[in-house]
Amino acid sequence: WLNRLNSKANKIERFTSKDNNAPHSNSAILSLYTDSKGVIWVGTFNGLYKYDKESHIFQNFNEDNLINEQINTIIGKDDFIYLGTASQGVLRFNTQTQEVKSIINKEDFKNIKSLFIDSQNNLWIGTYNNGVAVLSNSNETVVCYSTTNGLSSNYIRSINESPDGEILIGSFNGLNVLNTQNQRIIHYKTEGKLNGSISHNSIYSIFFDNNQTL
Repeated sequence: WLNRLNSKANKIERFTSKDNNAPHSNSAILSLYTDSKGVIWVGTFNGLYKYDKESHIFQNFNEDNLINEQINTIIGKDDFIYLGTASQGVLRFNTQTQEVKSIINKEDFKNIKSLFIDSQNNLWIGTYNNGVAVLSNSNETVVCYSTTNGLSSNYIRSINESPDGEILIGSFNGLNVLNTQNQRIIHYKTEGKLNGSISHNSIYSIFFDNNQTL
């Protein structure tokens, strides 16, 4: 189910497929993204939805590439949103024309778990079991990172950028901090009950608050 919390009224509204074409209850919601125009995009086990806040109606996109496709993660820039799928790699969706284009769909980069656009407009792609691919903002070069060149795990769950430009990569086996200038990668892993270490090696999300605290 998809739910909306009205914090002022302290009420929760549940959207159902019966009355507003919302994702069906058996189609698990895997990702949410609000674009620059305030449109909410919903990735599910069975495709992509758009939510209109004015009419409270959902639109399901059934283009060939998106029919029953599992959308694990969504991120966007300008008039495009990028969809990390379970079997087709990364798809770029034009929100104006609804055109769908495959961006990267190599055999090693089909099951995508996380997407991130850095301050230089490079697209970082975290995969299920093949590390990270970085697509340059010109779409001309792809750089790959894996356990063979420094990552602590090839199972990537989250990617973010620190205020000083380092790339943080959350994996199944700890936090990786990549210095993009010298390509050095530092690992942070749990050290039991030792103060100052992370509580668990399995990193699901990375977030910086308004004070730039991780």
